Parts: sequence; structure tokens; C-alpha cells
Amino acid sequence: MRELNPDYQQFIKVIRRERPDRPVLFEHGIEWPLMFEALGQDAIDNDNPPWGWLINTCQAFARLGYDVCPLPIHWFFNFHFVPPQKRHGESVSQNHDAFINSMQDIRDYKWPEPAACDFGVMDKVAAATPQGMKWILYAPSGIFESLVDLFGFENLCVFLYEEPELVKAAAQEVGERTLAYIERGIHHEAVCGFFISDDMGYKTSTMVSPQVLREFILPWHKVFVEVAHRAERFAILHACGCVNAIMEDIIEDCGFDAKHSFEDVILPPEEAYKKYGDRITILGGLDNDFLARRSPDAIRQRIRNLLETTTCRGYALGSGNSLTANMPRENLKILWESRNDDLPPLASSSNKLS
Repeated sequence: MRELNPDYQQFIKVIRRERPDRPVLFEHGIEWPLMFEALGQDAIDNDNPPWGWLINTCQAFARLGYDVCPLPIHWFFNFHFVPPQKRHGESVSQNHDAFINSMQDIRDYKWPEPAACDFGVMDKVAAATPQGMKWILYAPSGIFESLVDLFGFENLCVFLYEEPELVKAAAQEVGERTLAYIERGIHHEAVCGFFISDDMGYKTSTMVSPQVLREFILPWHKVFVEVAHRAERFAILHACGCVNAIMEDIIEDCGFDAKHSFEDVILPPEEAYKKYGDRITILGGLDNDFLARRSPDAIRQRIRNLLETTTCRGYALGSGNSLTANMPRENLKILWESRNDDLPPLASSSNKLS
């Protein structure tokens, strides 16, 4: 696949719900086998220099036709909120490795310190980032996700009922450190926005009540967005599952500029755009199952329908979640090459923004 010249201003237009000069792509994650296939012999050792994998990430995104690259630099700093012994696997229960059961556990936990993160590494990565590309700063794991990791989901639900002050104290620790992290990284000249992943829903509803999210979680998101906006950067929320009950909070109260992660069985991107696209940018939405299992003709037709529905105004093409190595390469090639498609005429769209 040929290298394309990135232009982050095209993505900024999408965030502002303006019409870009061409279709724009967005992914919050691409699995390593796909990135190495794109880079070929141009890939460098992920660990030499130690930030080599960050350089590979930026260059692979550019090679595949993206204008911006979500950069999970917090992984480089090991800046996250997980139990001291976190097990890994393709399927791990959200109740495993629970750690916090008391205020003493909160005091004993070795919380990551933003001041210990040497953001000077961003200058080194910026020097190798393709011209015209900018980064989206990944925030560490979302507030709700971190609480689930630290408490275990079932325990978290019990403590929300029996000891809400314990949950509030843990959320305070996570929130303050995440805020300080964003404040330190958001101003870098290579950063054009920030991205936080906080999966708060499952197939039919939010994982806990909307009232709980409004009390413990969403106020922190609002503060993060305010920090980004003061720095004249945008803010993207990735939230898996059904979050319909808090979409008004996400849009109106928190003030996020864009929403990512959609599934056809919950809210297809076409419906999300028609319902919310005049107030928040819709990112991605090509269901992962659809991308993995449908024919190239079906992929091509749906992409065209999405472009015509949105006229690319306030919408960027991409998967419903992230691109995985098990997806057919022919289907992915159609997605990536849609960047070169002609913009659909405004007259062909019934979207509310035209």
C-alpha cells in the first residue's frame, strides 16, 4: 500500500463538524501484525530505541492513510491503574485480581505519579512522525474501567451500595492523577487532542446506573474535556456498550467533541449520526463483525452509504472498535482506500448538518 501524505487539518474539520476535502479515517487501535505488514522493511525494532514502537505506530498510521495517530504513550510510562498482579488473556473475568477492599488498601496501593513521567520522549517521537500528522494523546484508562480493575466488577457494585465513600476515594485518586497526566501532555505541539477510553456499557444498558455514572465518573470526564478545550485541543470519548442513557451527559454536560465505538446490535453509526450528528462528531462504526465476515462488495457498499448519509461532515470512517489481525485484508484495503473516494454531493444527503 502506498504511503499517503497525512493532513491533520482534515481531521480537525471532521471534529468541528465541517466538511473535509476528502473522506477521513480514524482508528483508536490497530493490531501489530497489521502495522508491521504496512511498514514492511521500514519497520524498526520496537524496543530499540525503547520508544521505537511509538515511532512504528505513527509511521504505520500514516502509511495506511490516517491523518492523526492516537498515541498510547502512557504504556511507555507504565502509567495505569491496575491491581498489583494483573492477569492477562483473551478472556479474563472482570472479577479477577480485585485489590481494593478498604481505605487502607487505597493508602497502600502504589499509585502512578504523573511527575515521574518524562514527557521529553514525545520530542524524540515527534522528530520521526511524518510531516502533516499529529497525535491524539491517550489518557490512561478511564475512571470507570480503572475502578472495575481495582475493585473487581461485582465488588464495585457492592461497595457502591454499602460503602460509596470508598469508591469515591478511589475515583478521586484515579481522577486527580489522570487529570495531572493530561495537563502535562496536552500542550505538546505534536498533540492536537486527547482520547479517553472508558467502557461504561454492555449490550443493552450501562453497566451501573446512569445516576452512579453521573455522581462518580462523568464529573471527571467534564474536567478532562475542560482542560483540553482550554489548551485549544479536542476531546474524544471511546465508550463501548450501550450508553444511550448518558449520551446527553456526554454531549451537553461533559462537552466531548466526538464519540467512538459503535456496534450494529446497539446503535449503528448511521443511526447515531442521524440522532446525534448535529451535536457531536461520530467516529468509525463499521461493526467489527461486519468487517470480519462480510463480503468485499458489502463492505464497499456500506462505506459508500455511510459517506452519503454523512457527506463526511462530522464523520470519520473506521471500525466500530479497532482493527484486528483476523480481519480479511481485502476488506481492510477497501476501508483504507476509501480515503481516496470522491466526496458525495451535499444534495444526496438527508443529514441534518448539510
